[in-house]
Amino acid sequence: MTFEEFAAARLPALVRFAVVLTGDRGLAEDVVQEVLIRANGRWPQIECLERRAILAELARLPRRQRAVLVLRYYEGLSDQEIAEVLACGPGTVRSYASRALASLRVQLARPSHPVPAVIEEER
Repeated sequence: MTFEEFAAARLPALVRFAVVLTGDRGLAEDVVQEVLIRANGRWPQIECLERRAILAELARLPRRQRAVLVLRYYEGLSDQEIAEVLACGPGTVRSYASRALASLRVQLARPSHPVPAVIEEER
């Protein structure tokens, strides 16, 4: 996937996420723009190194946890919409998401997984 394809596909979700973090749409758009500028310069490393690591860790998750993360972060569905797709309750969706993210945090924190270049700059 090229950087342009990534940015075009993910921009609405990135802005939504940034609005949640900042509480201000204008600031959120500025933050996303800055992050995308930095990511563009490092796209070859991000795409190759991070994509493999993330896909490997996602593959280790149980099927329903993986489905919740994909539907939430890649498709932009709400908990209610995900619950309808998976035929379960919104609380179950939140539980799956919480467990999956906790598992990914533990797995990606291992020394065998390098810190992404974009995040390193922020530290």
